[in-house]
Amino acid sequence: MKKLRQGCHNLLIVCFSIFFSTLALADVSAPQKSNKAKVVANMPASMPMKNNNADNHYLDDQQVHGVTVDAQGTVYVATNQGISSKEKNASTFTSIFEDGARCVNNIVVGTNGIVYAGTSDGFLIGTKDQAGHYRFQLYQDKAFGPQHEISSLFMDKKGRVFIGAHGVFVLGVLHHWFGYPDTYYFSNMGLNSHVITSLSIDSAEAIYVGTQDAGLFMGKSTDPEKYLFDFDHIETSSDPLDKTRIVSLFIDAQDVVYIGTDTGLKAGKIGYDHPINKTDIVSPMLAQDGSSDYASHNRIISSIYVSNTGRIFTGACAGALGESFVFMGNKNKIEKGFTYSLAPMSITEMLNETTTSYTYPFVYLDEATNLLYIGTPHGLLTKNVGSL
Repeated sequence: MKKLRQGCHNLLIVCFSIFFSTLALADVSAPQKSNKAKVVANMPASMPMKNNNADNHYLDDQQVHGVTVDAQGTVYVATNQGISSKEKNASTFTSIFEDGARCVNNIVVGTNGIVYAGTSDGFLIGTKDQAGHYRFQLYQDKAFGPQHEISSLFMDKKGRVFIGAHGVFVLGVLHHWFGYPDTYYFSNMGLNSHVITSLSIDSAEAIYVGTQDAGLFMGKSTDPEKYLFDFDHIETSSDPLDKTRIVSLFIDAQDVVYIGTDTGLKAGKIGYDHPINKTDIVSPMLAQDGSSDYASHNRIISSIYVSNTGRIFTGACAGALGESFVFMGNKNKIEKGFTYSLAPMSITEMLNETTTSYTYPFVYLDEATNLLYIGTPHGLLTKNVGSL
């Protein structure tokens, strides 16, 4: 009888464990394929990186592809050599992931401190162990594409992670009890015939998807619990947006969609409460005096950041000439710009300036400190834009 009671007790524990693990499923549909992670690095917590001793220039031996800042003020940087971080009051960066075989293309960080990064060969998830060291796991899936490359990454306000590769995916996590590690998987949302270059979500939870070869798509959920979406191709009669290469996207607090293309910057409201097939969906951004059409200069808009107060920052380059700038504006007007010397220039000067050694800048604004981070092929630059 005693053995029978013990057996029943063990069976109940197993049943409850399975039940509560199922309840903890993080708002995503069942995965099409379960992915087993493998650990690719376990980096020590303190590895100071090269610094050229300039207050506004870091990691000058690395190509910076992405930047984000968490709620505690820690800066995370994605580079061609891995991932580096710098705590709020630190003076140097520390390497938390290093792998010469994989270029880190993009990075986001959750409120729980988990690091998510897309690479040239899979998807990384990094968590801290009890000693404070980051431990990264690499996930690969054939659905990502032949090289498993992650080309875009977006985290919404709910902490959900959306992944762009050959198609759009959402990350799911199954939390386990009794100390077992979480299980991660990916749900395929569609558009798998396109390389996804950029992702963003508006306040109504419509997802915007920029592609390398087919312009812009907008998806509306048909089943929020399972992340099933119907995608519409955004088309305009006055502007061939549907045939444009979308390079970057940003949606501001008013749901204005900023679209960075390989021929300039456009902006407008597109959501499902607005007409889709209209000529006035998006319009080119203009210079402050209205004399220069920002889109007509054939600049590649590599990145966009719009603050909660409406301040606009864009990274821009002209591939044919090798020009590279950071533009800045407010209330739908581009006002001024900066070269990598960080000296302010007028729009006219910016359009005539050529700096052949830099291409594709990445911009990110830490709104808590008014510090603008500029990722370049030769390191990370910072500039306080509070008074500009």
